[in-house]
Amino acid sequence: MNLRYKIVVFNFLLLSFSLFSQSKDSTVQQNIKSKNAIFIEGLGSSASFVSLNYDRIIFQSEITKLTISAGVGLFPVVDKENIAHKNVYYIYGLPVSTNLLLGKKKHYAELGVGVSYSKGLEASFSSTGRVVLSEMLFLVPRVGYRFQRNQGGFFFRIGFTPLVLLKNYTYSQFIGITPIKTFTPYGGICFGYSF
Repeated sequence: MNLRYKIVVFNFLLLSFSLFSQSKDSTVQQNIKSKNAIFIEGLGSSASFVSLNYDRIIFQSEITKLTISAGVGLFPVVDKENIAHKNVYYIYGLPVSTNLLLGKKKHYAELGVGVSYSKGLEASFSSTGRVVLSEMLFLVPRVGYRFQRNQGGFFFRIGFTPLVLLKNYTYSQFIGITPIKTFTPYGGICFGYSF
């Protein structure tokens, strides 16, 4: 079965589960006021060193919430061959994800899936003047914990976010370039504010 098809089916099932599990009681809906969050993530879903993200609760019931999030990440790379000039290059990451939160009040188990597009300079060969530009697409599942108060305020989450390489647009036959693994165990920690 095609991986893209699996991703679409998984997101459809996740959305369907959330829609059908919504409570009919409107007071539950009114109690959850902090539907938005802005946070900084170290490592995590952007395949970057640090990222700035926005998260929005789009569906909710008494014990489940469905969120979508997007952000922009940055990964600094030091030119190891030309360390005297201290050249630093950057790889940018653009993560987008859907997350299912299970729990009540402020403590949630978090399950999610997303994709992250990554582009930037991967290596520089100063002696030859050649550079290698990196461009990749990753599938990023998430299993973790989230702390988010219903009234807003401090936001925290931590999770296991392995990177699964879907597409590598980078072409390189230079010696010394380490090939990207198709599966990389990864994790992230987030601090932010919900409102």
